[in-house]
Amino acid sequence: MPSFNSTPTSEELGYFYDVIHGRVALEELPEQFRPALKAALRSKTLDRLKRISQLGHTSVTFFSATHTRFSHAIGTMLVMNKLFQHVHQHGLSQAIFDEVEQHYSSTVARFGSARNMVHCHLLLAALYQDVGELPFQKVTSLYFKPVETDVMALVNDFPKASPKQWTTKKVFSILSLTKDMASPELEHGFGEYNREFLTFLVTGDGVPPGTTALLAILQMVDAVIDADRLDYVYRDASVTIGSLSSPSAVLESIVHYEPGKVIVNDPRPVTDFLSTRMRLWTFVYGAPDVRFRQVLLKTVLEGRWDRREAETAFEAVDLPPGLEHKAFMKLDDGSLMDRIENLDVSTLNPYRQRARALLLDGTLDYECRVLKRDEAASAVISQNEELPDGLFFDVLADYGHHQLYRPDSIFVQQGLTSQIANPVPLEHSAGAFSPMFAGYNSAMLVSDGYYIFQPREEHRDRLAGRWPRVKQWISDGSMFGRVIWEDARRGLTCPTDTRSEADFPDFVSGKAVSISYCSKDFPCVVRIVRELYRRRRRYWLFLRPFDGVGGTPEERSSELVLNADSVLAVVSLDYLERALNGNHFINIEVGAMHDQARKIPVVPVGVDARDKLDSLETWDWGQMNEEWRRKKTVIANEFPLRYASDETLREALTKSLQTIDQWKARP
Repeated sequence: MPSFNSTPTSEELGYFYDVIHGRVALEELPEQFRPALKAALRSKTLDRLKRISQLGHTSVTFFSATHTRFSHAIGTMLVMNKLFQHVHQHGLSQAIFDEVEQHYSSTVARFGSARNMVHCHLLLAALYQDVGELPFQKVTSLYFKPVETDVMALVNDFPKASPKQWTTKKVFSILSLTKDMASPELEHGFGEYNREFLTFLVTGDGVPPGTTALLAILQMVDAVIDADRLDYVYRDASVTIGSLSSPSAVLESIVHYEPGKVIVNDPRPVTDFLSTRMRLWTFVYGAPDVRFRQVLLKTVLEGRWDRREAETAFEAVDLPPGLEHKAFMKLDDGSLMDRIENLDVSTLNPYRQRARALLLDGTLDYECRVLKRDEAASAVISQNEELPDGLFFDVLADYGHHQLYRPDSIFVQQGLTSQIANPVPLEHSAGAFSPMFAGYNSAMLVSDGYYIFQPREEHRDRLAGRWPRVKQWISDGSMFGRVIWEDARRGLTCPTDTRSEADFPDFVSGKAVSISYCSKDFPCVVRIVRELYRRRRRYWLFLRPFDGVGGTPEERSSELVLNADSVLAVVSLDYLERALNGNHFINIEVGAMHDQARKIPVVPVGVDARDKLDSLETWDWGQMNEEWRRKKTVIANEFPLRYASDETLREALTKSLQTIDQWKARP
């Protein structure tokens, strides 16, 4: 067992007061963990978290919500310490420690036991699991990515894991952790730790082959009741909406963790915990003022792709889309806003200039309204009439089918209900709260609602635009359709052919995706393209009037498929009707798909529901692929994509890309 000669004394570590956890003596932490804690507290990585707010723009509405990612990181570590001690005492399977002994024996020897090794590694993982957060993460994670060289360095360092598939946050978290562990100034504190095991805890990736029990401890790091949520839910609630319970009450109700679920002995604390988290999503994270500022930031950052001059302007203020780790470390709340303030606004479209001014100067002259989606009225609109530059909107696409709790995640084990089942799913044992957990539990304030942000009436006269018509569009229900089209127009910022883009490396996929679609489905296609671009997946389509200039429309349509590595057909009822029209370019593309179906993968996704597509009696899926003659094709989405949530669209796209990548050519 190591001597840990550099272990700080309890007096050196001292204690502090925390709004959630009260007086905390750091001597309560394992002695073997203290050198790592001391090193981490001296690192630039944790120091950076002091300059990143935990709740981003929320402090504009909730004035006391000014705590930082640093306080949350410390809180998560403290919760993890109590959580491990409690669960180890009551129900961590010995099989977990047996697998740790089997796969990490040399590290176990340095810590004296598998228990101590797991405990200390969980504490360090808890401390570092959020260090990869970007400022205003919810928005910026869509626009900033780690550079390829950093990702490939992780690929080489962690051959058992798949860093190419990690989120931006996970990549930067592991980069930060591994660089701290290798730092000459800090390595003495981290020398006993196993990088692969820490990476597994932070990312959930890289588990040794054949392990099963070890997956249970991931539930303590990233699951429905983990150390992270037990800190941030109550921390965020304490300065916003309040809560009826505490982290300790929930923690003490936990019996044990299993892969994919947690067992508790009392539904009351966990019901309060989950309902508090739901209230945070609806009334804090989704508050109109908060969402408005997120929309403004998103609108500004998307301006980089408006034109080449805008791209140069963003580079001039050091805001490239690909971030080296050194650049990431310099990016915090203040530096991001400073760079936006110094951005050359003349390169931006007018509505982006307006968004930047509001983001920097305030939004007191604006009001928010919640509207209901009227899809029937939206179907018949003029697609050419743009909305005023001063009007902004949030279709709440990330709230659509997103569930805050999924059934069969928490089980209650108690004598009271043991004759029914032991344990019983929470959604069947929470009384009046059971419906909250039984199925669809979106945080959207109004079901099928969305936000529009417009100048207050007394300020509209001095702004150019079609404000009287806006009032009429809201009244007749056509506003939603116009918002969807305007969102697509404003979001049409990505290139339409990335097959040769330097930032779209082959390691993402060997197959570029050609996209076939109908012009009426333009809004849905733009969302798909934005998601492909975000993933750095190579693609090709004709989306703008001058795309593919150099041949006739018929030649370009044929080329799109004949020169494709794979085809994603974005299929709606309008698409199929045009496919049946011999004079339409979609008919040419579908015919080319039929001819190529044995050579390349062709995957359809449904803009409309599958039963609606199949109801077109004159259409036969065999026209697209001979093997689908009897409608055996599987459209890679359960829900129609026309107005789908971001989560639904991403799931459908993931399934489609997996089908493409796993496809094998027919003999």
